Amino acid sequence: MEELARKLDVTEEAWGAYLVYRDLRSRGLVVRSGLKYGASFVAYRKGPGLEHAPFVIHYYPPDEPFDPVELVRAGRVSHSVRKVFVLATAGPGARQPIYITFKWLRP
Repeated sequence: MEELARKLDVTEEAWGAYLVYRDLRSRGLVVRSGLKYGASFVAYRKGPGLEHAPFVIHYYPPDEPFDPVELVRAGRVSHSVRKVFVLATAGPGARQPIYITFKWLRP
């Protein structure tokens, strides 16, 4: 698959997002677009129509500076729709994505 990506000149960002997608699918999750929530993906344990997606996943390239305002914005959206916010990244040459989950607490 990596050879095909190189042949097609796939960007590092697109390759990283694909690695996250592939890993989520390999874990048995049903993955759909997260555009509605301003994220890369939403993931279901059972599937759309059978449950609400418990996860909203935002892919972020590892070499890009991260704006803390983005984290707050994504956290507010995920909290308002009662989903676990997951920040995912996978660098060039990575075989496995890295996930960071956030749980928002009320003081």
